[in-house]
Amino acid sequence: TYNNYCTVEKKVVPVKRAMTVGTFLKLYTKGTYVIRIDAHMFTIKDGVVYGNTEDSRRLRARVIHAWKVE
Repeated sequence: TYNNYCTVEKKVVPVKRAMTVGTFLKLYTKGTYVIRIDAHMFTIKDGVVYGNTEDSRRLRARVIHAWKVE
């Protein structure tokens, strides 16, 4: 018998994406970090953002570099 269904195989390809400030805050809750986003830097200490007032509101900004301060 003939059916009109076919099997389709989908390839799942992992996609590398830049981490956002919001994701960084969720993952790194302890410690002091210097964060660089697009042409700007600020500090995150124990999950609290220290910098300009809008730095804590830009949770979707992509983290370019992060340094842990010890």
